[in-house]
Amino acid sequence: MPRSISESYVGTHFSHDAAVCVMPAGAAVSETELLLKERFTRVKHDHGHLDLLAFAMPAGVRARAGLIAGNPGFWDPYEDHGLSVGPALKSVYENFIKLAGLEFLSPFYPRTRRLTHHYCHARAAAALSPFERALILVNDGRGDFRRGFPSGHEEILKFPAPPDLSGEACEFYTVYKQSGSRLECAMKEWQRSGDGYTLIDGPEIRDRRSMGAFYCGSGLYIFNDLFQEGKVMGLAAYGRPEALKIGKKENFFRELGEENRFRGRGKREWESSGRFEHYADVAAAVQGHFEEWLLGTAADLKRRFPEAENLILTGGCALNCAANMKLAESGLFSSVYVPPFPGDESIAFGAAAALRYAEFGEPWRPLSWESQTGSFGSAKSAPKEKTCLEVFKGWKTRRLDDPAAVAAAALAEGKIIAWFQGRSESGPRALGSRSILADPSRPGMRDYLNACVKGREGFRPYGCSVLWEDAAEYFEVPNGFESPFMSFAPKVREAYRGRLKEVVHADGTSRIQTVRPGQNPPFRRLLEGMKRRTGAGCALNTSLNVMGEPIVETLADLRRFLEKTPVDAAVAGNVLVVNRARRDAA
Repeated sequence: MPRSISESYVGTHFSHDAAVCVMPAGAAVSETELLLKERFTRVKHDHGHLDLLAFAMPAGVRARAGLIAGNPGFWDPYEDHGLSVGPALKSVYENFIKLAGLEFLSPFYPRTRRLTHHYCHARAAAALSPFERALILVNDGRGDFRRGFPSGHEEILKFPAPPDLSGEACEFYTVYKQSGSRLECAMKEWQRSGDGYTLIDGPEIRDRRSMGAFYCGSGLYIFNDLFQEGKVMGLAAYGRPEALKIGKKENFFRELGEENRFRGRGKREWESSGRFEHYADVAAAVQGHFEEWLLGTAADLKRRFPEAENLILTGGCALNCAANMKLAESGLFSSVYVPPFPGDESIAFGAAAALRYAEFGEPWRPLSWESQTGSFGSAKSAPKEKTCLEVFKGWKTRRLDDPAAVAAAALAEGKIIAWFQGRSESGPRALGSRSILADPSRPGMRDYLNACVKGREGFRPYGCSVLWEDAAEYFEVPNGFESPFMSFAPKVREAYRGRLKEVVHADGTSRIQTVRPGQNPPFRRLLEGMKRRTGAGCALNTSLNVMGEPIVETLADLRRFLEKTPVDAAVAGNVLVVNRARRDAA
């Protein structure tokens, strides 16, 4: 059994947001690598399918591989998302990975452990939990089908699916009790799959009852695209929650009418559709319904488990920072924690953590707030001076003794900086490793970023990174409030709404990242530099990418980004790279 630091536990996830996680045995959790397929293929939310991420595995991992835990989600992993593969192609693939020495990436590898979707979400959250004890609420579009659970599985024995759902049952939401490294399933709700939020002639959302599926359906209705929940949440601030009533969720989009649904493609068509107010009202209704459900569910959990002081939210719905804030403000729980990647990026991480803590029983301890990090990207993604100079040969570059001070000075002068430091973030939000940064007090910055840099719709807001000890001064949060992963959107205090205008949303809120002294030292020093120069330890912080692309992973990605955007410069490690189109940035 793996015991030495040279061996690793490996988790895999094959569906959308496909990933491989390599968790070294006996090492600090922060040494884990979570490799997202989208960061290598540059296809957002990319699936695993037949390649099963073999390209993403770092050199030498096969020599240190421990057991593999996977979550294909279906009886036959090759049929995930309707992919039909003949036996001949399966045989070719199996021979390929065997010759490559990557047998453990096969879903049929004999030492693979099949783990359920919600359990993997919970295991990832527990591995990063700052609490000795907590409730974990797993809430997403859907988890695994009931028919995919192993026979006699503890969770379906304790919480069987209702007879009327029969073989169509799949996980709606699940609640676990976390006590140290031990997880106990405390609740499970099931839903029917296959006859959900079908528009009149549109695509189907496969989950009838889940809030995640309902929210996803609103993205299809408003933007004609999947994975648009973040846009819906931002748009909701412009709408009237009372304008549209939601009765049965499964009828809501039909009652709105096919003629009102957006049928075009892209930002330009959407902004010229003339339906902004209607779509904002739809978003507001959906957001309000979600918030009502979340607060009601949390209140029910508190009644059932009155001894619980801490709540962890995970699954894709935990990315809803507006609802998370209202839950935190409700006082139902003393603390609410959201891990850095609550979506399906966390499945591979949770699978590896299940091997480490459940199967092999490695010691577990809470991950202190000071140690919280979301940067689990490949160690190879961290910039090196020599490589940076090679990638940007022919560009104007300069070695920096104090990158944070130079960046802070440039931001205070009104410049826009691409900040590329250390290992990349493994979640969907920039947290000071792969960020576009600007001064939130600079008038017009939000509109400029949306129109000229990110290529986003004009209503889209931006988050704010702030020194942890100063958060209560600028935002309506108590002293010591924790939001290390931009998981909460509090109100901006009235006195600072003018000064921080470019990160204040239409409803007066801002999605914030609090940065403690021990979290991300280079980024922390940059915020301290901003405070010395501007009087406010804040920075507008958005992901280092353009709309529709994954976050930048490598220096080559950074170069492509600079070639097509007008940001002034990049600070990559200790090297300043001046954008060729903005030579005055030096």
